[in-house]
Amino acid sequence: MRKRRSSVSVLVWVIVAGLVLVGGVGVLGALGESTSTGGGTAYKNETYQVPPPDSNPPEIPVPEYRSELTTWTRSNKIYSVNVARPVRCQLPDINYASTSDSQVEDHLNQLTGCLMRVWGPALEEAGYTAVRPTVTVYTGNPSTACGKAPSHNAFYCSGDQQIYFSHDLPETIPPDLRSKRQVVEAIMAHEFGHAIQARTGILAANAIAKQEFHKAGQDSDELDAGRRSETQADCLSAQFTNSVAQSLKLTSADENYLKTLFYDFGDDIGSDGKIAPGEGNHGSGDSRRSWYTKGLGSTAISTCNTFTAPDSSVQ
Repeated sequence: MRKRRSSVSVLVWVIVAGLVLVGGVGVLGALGESTSTGGGTAYKNETYQVPPPDSNPPEIPVPEYRSELTTWTRSNKIYSVNVARPVRCQLPDINYASTSDSQVEDHLNQLTGCLMRVWGPALEEAGYTAVRPTVTVYTGNPSTACGKAPSHNAFYCSGDQQIYFSHDLPETIPPDLRSKRQVVEAIMAHEFGHAIQARTGILAANAIAKQEFHKAGQDSDELDAGRRSETQADCLSAQFTNSVAQSLKLTSADENYLKTLFYDFGDDIGSDGKIAPGEGNHGSGDSRRSWYTKGLGSTAISTCNTFTAPDSSVQ
């Protein structure tokens, strides 16, 4: 069995096409004090100690052997775990158009506290180290561990395991969705999905596979690997939403708007049909909406195993 390289650098982008969120700035902390739903059902993961953001985390797992490129993506230990539900997240809605960058950054760093309350126990149950990334709101094109940061975007950088958010990202969300609840938060939960992939070795294994496809000129396989990673992050984003929906008092209408958001971010939709389904690297509108819907409907992380899904579901 041939030994693999010991490290890999990966940059994962989320494609967004359109953004501005809802409401007024609140003051209630994301993690709050309440321990029940108000209807008699206790929240889960209440004893979990949410860690502070970690700007110097341990290295991400990287495959050493070729066989691990498949086993880490298709048969990962994380797939044996369920996400807890309901989990408490008392995060206020904010109006991204009228909120300062520093306030947005504070809000998004509170959001990672909610994300950790959902995902930290699941990662640890599977035997992985849970890391809470920092969120940096930036303007322009600053240098990061993953290169120059683009405008109108958000991304997880595996080089330093942190999340970056361009202050003008809200301009990219379709106008009819800009006033809907949890739109930006769902995008950030997608980026946190890449952080989960990183801590479980899925991100590095898939990145190495993509590099090998690229070197071999197997463009369609390389694109397919990209779509599987991105649609998995969509599904993981939805599982977070499903977990905290009761706490945030999200309605079925709110969830339907989020399904539409991920549809609108599809390769074919965002390109106005210039990229056909199956020819992009993030997934078609139908595929992305489908995987988001799957995540909303299940607490089993195996539901988000896009790497064993048929090609037709990751177009």
